[in-house]
Amino acid sequence: MWGFAVIAFALVVSSLSKEIQCPTVKDSLMTPELRQQILGFHNKKRARLASGLENNKNGKITGAKNMYKLKWNCILEKKAQNWLRMGSWKGKEYKFEALNPWVVNYDTRYFCRTTPVTFKNYIEGVLTGWWGQAQKNVATNRRTANNREFANMAFGYSTKVGCSITHNGPEASLFCLYENGPMLGMKIYEIGEKCKKNEDCSKPHSTCSVTDSLCTVSEVKCLSDNIVKAGNEISQSKSSKLHEQ
Repeated sequence: MWGFAVIAFALVVSSLSKEIQCPTVKDSLMTPELRQQILGFHNKKRARLASGLENNKNGKITGAKNMYKLKWNCILEKKAQNWLRMGSWKGKEYKFEALNPWVVNYDTRYFCRTTPVTFKNYIEGVLTGWWGQAQKNVATNRRTANNREFANMAFGYSTKVGCSITHNGPEASLFCLYENGPMLGMKIYEIGEKCKKNEDCSKPHSTCSVTDSLCTVSEVKCLSDNIVKAGNEISQSKSSKLHEQ
């Protein structure tokens, strides 16, 4: 009985540890569940795109190589939240150029009332609409005037995303910031076969995840000042001993 309880507790702790938390983002309507919903949608679609399983107006979209998995970025979420607090941006998308090199996907809709379920359904609808731009257009892996949101979601080299949601009166808005994105006429991704080995991924410190055919960038942790200081002291000590000999 106790063994079962320990296992159950371990599973709960494990599931909680995987939640996407952003403690630096205060007074946000975003929850770990909504963050995971957005991130999961993006990576599922990017994996399908890399495998050549997504559709466009004429059939299947050409598969992609060197397609990277997105990770949630709390700094981008915070920036998105700050921009949402500045008011509605509907019809003012030209001002997003000030966020360069980050790129923006933005949506505003009206609801009679909002609940956590409403937000979940709203986000699902918005993301589906953005990605669905590919199905309405002729096959292309370049950014056009008609696929801006899809292009930002599918940009192969992007590795970070952060979104925020707000609700003012009957108006709800979703604001997503991406690490970078393609300019008009620029390639959205590299045409080719999905990654099968680490060498297929071009970014430094990246590996290929064969389970979803996406490349993943590993976090590179810098040495702390104490470690660097200790290393310098060891080097100086060795140098002194050499001079003494």
